[in-house]
Amino acid sequence: MESPDALLEFVNFPDGDYPLSAIKKFYAKYKIFHSLSIGEVGVYTRMYESRRVAFSFFSKDELSSLFPREEIRRWQEWAEYRPLFPGEVDFKGLESCWGLTVCEFRTFLNKCISNYIDLGFVNKFMPKENVQFELRPSHDIWKPTVAIFNEDDNNRYKTIDHYLVATQILPFLLRGDGEIFSRIRRCPVCKKYFIPKSLKKKFCSDKCRAAHHYAIEH
Repeated sequence: MESPDALLEFVNFPDGDYPLSAIKKFYAKYKIFHSLSIGEVGVYTRMYESRRVAFSFFSKDELSSLFPREEIRRWQEWAEYRPLFPGEVDFKGLESCWGLTVCEFRTFLNKCISNYIDLGFVNKFMPKENVQFELRPSHDIWKPTVAIFNEDDNNRYKTIDHYLVATQILPFLLRGDGEIFSRIRRCPVCKKYFIPKSLKKKFCSDKCRAAHHYAIEH
């Protein structure tokens, strides 16, 4: 069965360790885009919505060498959030914003592990206007993935929260595969979230299982 790999990788970010390099790698791996014009530039997060800012992957100098000046100007004018660049004082807020979002999705999965799915949390991040649905192939030809995004945003998602809900949670619920979330476990040793092949499996790896038994015996 297909699994929500990006969601699991997101919640398994090490606590307090959210460097820009790791976040950029995560975005590149799953081809996540937010901004209106230059998809690779902004890391938008709603956790800073009181100040309405976007964290840029690139410095101003790097942007100038990568994109035409006019395109950068349009992005900055159209962007719903004010861009922050690496090196600026407020840019350090990226790590705290990322960490808070990780905690939110861990809470969602913890409820799933307790046999409860928080639909209110899911509804909070569903696209509300100009919604477009698109069917895409999955592991089972009779259960295609349902891609959901705002029609005007060309398959981009407003925040990391919206991306995770729209691509990692809603498609499973809409095609009747929501039980995948009831299978998620959290390793009692390393605290990693994972989906075991057998529900009897408590540990994410043999290493963690051995460490658990060693701790009991000693």
